[in-house]
Amino acid sequence: MKKPSQFHHVLKQTFSQLSLIVKHNVWKKHANTFEIPLFVGFWQWCLFAMALLALFGFSLGYEYHSFLAFKHSGYRQNISKVYAIVINQYEKTSDRGTYSVLKLRMDNGKMFYTTTKDKIKNLMHKELRLNLVNSKIGFWDYLRGFYAFSTNIELLPTKHGIKEHLRAYIAKQHDNPLISGLYQTLFLADTLPFAWRNNINALSIAHLLAISGFHYGILSLFVLLLVYFPYSALQRRFFPYRNAFFDIGLLTLICGGFYLLVLQNSPSFLRAFAMAASMYFLAFCGIRILSLLSFALIVLILFALFPSLFFSVGFFFSISGVFYILLFGQYYGFAGLKNLLFLQYGIFTFMLPLTHFFFAPFSPYSILSIPLTLAFIIFYPFVIILHLFGIGNLFDSLFLAFLDVSLPVLNLPTPPALFAVWLILSLLAIVHKRLFVVLNLSCTLTFLWNLVLFWLK
Repeated sequence: MKKPSQFHHVLKQTFSQLSLIVKHNVWKKHANTFEIPLFVGFWQWCLFAMALLALFGFSLGYEYHSFLAFKHSGYRQNISKVYAIVINQYEKTSDRGTYSVLKLRMDNGKMFYTTTKDKIKNLMHKELRLNLVNSKIGFWDYLRGFYAFSTNIELLPTKHGIKEHLRAYIAKQHDNPLISGLYQTLFLADTLPFAWRNNINALSIAHLLAISGFHYGILSLFVLLLVYFPYSALQRRFFPYRNAFFDIGLLTLICGGFYLLVLQNSPSFLRAFAMAASMYFLAFCGIRILSLLSFALIVLILFALFPSLFFSVGFFFSISGVFYILLFGQYYGFAGLKNLLFLQYGIFTFMLPLTHFFFAPFSPYSILSIPLTLAFIIFYPFVIILHLFGIGNLFDSLFLAFLDVSLPVLNLPTPPALFAVWLILSLLAIVHKRLFVVLNLSCTLTFLWNLVLFWLK
């Protein structure tokens, strides 16, 4: 009789684990504390790596097929005909004169810029049909976003979808378009009006306005608080065999999926939703989700699914924030108000070298992002409720006063050498708590040094 191969042995072991997962998780009443190893043995790691590479190859192939379709979509060679929505529009002046810059998103989510010297009206959130000169656009440019010269820009009829109705509903509640633009950014992932940029950058709270995993977490917590107690009462009486943790988790995923449709597949929220779905699956499998290893595997899966994430600065900011949260939890945990405050301070300092490596503006007022981030956890669902009841203008006077203030900023980019030290220390901090403390002190000193430079200049 033929002896089973090593590969068959690995598959058998894997399916045995899946049986164990189902047995211990599907019918448990409460959130489980049972945990199993992520992988057992070297060959299961190899099997996962091969599956990941296959997924990445398939995703990259799909993207390349999409790229070829883009290149050959026009009426002749080197011309592409695209349909895209304007997500930002502004004027720019250079030696060539004044011209309009349009940032657009195609139906498949790919971003690009184009310019025109023609006098054009406000095209924000409008759909255009235009021809792009694609002779200088390569595959990697297509993945990361590109600039293209455009011709024959044509405005298409407005589609009155749910997002357009919500945008109008928000605008009705505010007299100032800058205020309504702020809330449309916060709720619908629209582009933030330029008038807000200076003060938002000075306070280092851009992450509060760009819909991401942080917002998904707040909304999930809000859904949990609304549903948990009535669901628990019904569960105890009618279906005690159900697992409340997984049922409510599934409900939050459904709500998140619906919100993703409303946002018309916002890239940042799509990433957050994909990460949440992966975490839910790992939790269902009895695998500890608040661990650096689980997080690293989720990130690798996201890279395999969406190759364009390699070029997304926003994604690297998101995973860096989660990385430091998990790193803090590894040494100190998350229980208690003191740990929560230290966590917020740590995230602020840890992210400082990364933030100023890509975005140079610095202000001493950025320290206020710590209490503002904590307050936002309550503020965000509260203003959603206010807008649902048609009284979203409650804080308009406060925001108008904030607009009248001009907070000082100074460009202080992170030197490449300091950025390299920060990156190495961040990775080494995984190994030992003392290195984590050294990282914290180094980032704190960086902030203090920036303060000195700010006051000297």
